[in-house]
Amino acid sequence: MKTRHYIILILFFIASPVFSQNNCLTFDGVNDKVSLTALGVSTTEGDKTTVEFWMFWDGTYGDFPFGFDTYDLWLYNGHFGFNTFNTDLYGINSNGLSNKWVHVAAIFNNGDVTGNKLYINGIEQILSQKDGTPTNNNAYVTTSATIGGHITDTWNYFKGEIDEFRIWNGERTTSQIRENMCRELGNPGGEANLVAYYNMNTLQGTTTLPENSGNSNDGYSSLFYSGSVDVIESPSAFTDEDANWIANEWVGKTLTITTSGEYQERIVRDNVSNTVRVTLDFNPNLVTGENYVIVGDALILEDSEAFTTWTGNSSTDWSTASNWTDGVPTSTDNVGIPSSGTNPTLSGSPTVNNLVLGTSSALTLSSGVTVNGNLFLESNLDLNGQIIYLGSTGLLVEGAGRLHGVSGAITTTRDLNNINQNVAGLGAEIQTAANMGSTIITRGHSASFNSIYRYYDISPSNNILLDGATLVFHYNDNELNGLTESNLGLFKSKDAINWTVENGTLDTENNTITLAGINSFSLWTAGDRNQPLPVELTSFTAALKSSATGEPNVILNWATATEVNNYGFEIESQILKQASQPTRQVQNDNDQWEIIGFVEGHGNSISPKEYTFTDKAHEAGKYTYRLKQIDFDGKFEYSDVVEVNVESIKDFSLDQNFPNPFNPSTMIKYSIPTKEFVSLKIYDILGNEVVDLVNENKEAGNYEVSFDASNYPSGLYIYSISAGSFNQVRKMMLVK
Repeated sequence: MKTRHYIILILFFIASPVFSQNNCLTFDGVNDKVSLTALGVSTTEGDKTTVEFWMFWDGTYGDFPFGFDTYDLWLYNGHFGFNTFNTDLYGINSNGLSNKWVHVAAIFNNGDVTGNKLYINGIEQILSQKDGTPTNNNAYVTTSATIGGHITDTWNYFKGEIDEFRIWNGERTTSQIRENMCRELGNPGGEANLVAYYNMNTLQGTTTLPENSGNSNDGYSSLFYSGSVDVIESPSAFTDEDANWIANEWVGKTLTITTSGEYQERIVRDNVSNTVRVTLDFNPNLVTGENYVIVGDALILEDSEAFTTWTGNSSTDWSTASNWTDGVPTSTDNVGIPSSGTNPTLSGSPTVNNLVLGTSSALTLSSGVTVNGNLFLESNLDLNGQIIYLGSTGLLVEGAGRLHGVSGAITTTRDLNNINQNVAGLGAEIQTAANMGSTIITRGHSASFNSIYRYYDISPSNNILLDGATLVFHYNDNELNGLTESNLGLFKSKDAINWTVENGTLDTENNTITLAGINSFSLWTAGDRNQPLPVELTSFTAALKSSATGEPNVILNWATATEVNNYGFEIESQILKQASQPTRQVQNDNDQWEIIGFVEGHGNSISPKEYTFTDKAHEAGKYTYRLKQIDFDGKFEYSDVVEVNVESIKDFSLDQNFPNPFNPSTMIKYSIPTKEFVSLKIYDILGNEVVDLVNENKEAGNYEVSFDASNYPSGLYIYSISAGSFNQVRKMMLVK
């Protein structure tokens, strides 16, 4: 907000046009107002009129920013709303409306104030009778009206600034209000039902605020001023031929002037008819013969910072000033992106106040963005892997457009206590009497397992004893991901890997799923509760390995890519006792499978999981195995069959160690066909015993033992086995 501080008068250097193209009208709260006449509004009972404008209000109560004869908008007694000239107010609390730019859209209903509507920054407000009792006989619009005051009062003038003032016949829709909120009307003459439009960019003469739609409803005020000053005693004196000067009226007051781009203040020494002199010279000096604008007690135009609009005049770059009507948006700016030939690419992680993405417009996110106010979508917005941060009072408002994108998210942090609301408009509606404390709510549009393209991550600082909270999960038909909508239910997860079916009450007409009795929040999504994805088995293998006692063990390993509703796996086995017998798929002599174990599943998971099971093969034969995957509801499915041959040991043997060469450890395998006392020793190249690895009785079987040479030097080593009458020696190389 650009503010000029002045007491008596302000001077502006004018080398080119006096006013910029983005201006607003400033009201002093003393006697400034603009009269409107011959307005083509309907005064019939039940008909409606929409009034829209931006205002920057200084917080002074009693102000009328706008009014018809007896049907006004009033800032009074901590409230803002509709007045029928009976010290009454039907509206809202005015908290948060002062000292910042606010967009107002007021719908006046003829004959009954309860039919009125009020939008603040594009959001419809809940209205109630705040003061007094309305006089509905006065609740009619008139063909005359006033901006900045009341039509008959000589008090209650508005103090602040007003911009982009529009009057429409009929009720503007929510979408229409939002669509045009952050931009000037591009073709006001072609707008249906537009009664009057004042963009506040220029004045006409000394008394006229031009109407910009072509309807010839110019505004009038005797306080507009745009005269010129001739410097007759440069630089300390100047005159205004059009003013009625009173001698020494401004002595001791402050004179403010901008000349050659420099802002200067001087104290008025004296003034006589047509002349005013100041105590010090201006530096740089005023130039004799140049024209200056002098404004005393007057309505004046100033640069407006109500909003800035994308034009794309130069490029797609968000950070290029010439692409905007009022420069690159800052953290307090209200930003409009209408349909244009060049769509912006947002970068640099900017912060804005309100952001409106208009119909048929497009915005590419190449960085995150913080929206402290409201994010309005009249066109679709792809998250494109970026994060949108909503401020502590901001809302996501999805009108004709929606938020989407398989990567990225929108998030906000709120203090939630005893609430019943759709938090930040994200679509996660929470009802609880508990104090959840500071709560982070994130919405994304990736799919987890067999889910729709939407999830919520709700993370309260107090996530226990929530008094049976209720979650109303909102979704969009475009997010169904091919699922049957009537089968949707809620799923919950703590880690985005394991999901539990929670179900809930589905309302396909309103696109919601409601779940009550929640005592803690976490990750939530919606999926098909009747036909979840089966467990996706990616591998299933069987391998033979000896136990520490030499018995042959069959090690089963399997892995899953995803799991839904997985209770676990039963392991089933068959033994074909003749190892040389031809392979058989799923049967033995009795065509029966034996259940030999159970391994618990992971419930619901979208990440790979690995499982293992060991079966003791007590005798030689062909062992076949299969898995019976069982859901929590009892449904099951069999895997393919794997097999392994367990052969009887016929000979003594000592295998070459592996790996070889090695560093620092290696494995040594040996086999004995009968029970024997076994000695397995390691020697260095000089024949010195290094370690005794085995020195005990062993049952018949296949064995392996590890030799760790971390504490021994590099070189050639000998290992020797003795088992009954069997003796064998091998060499191995340690290389460090």
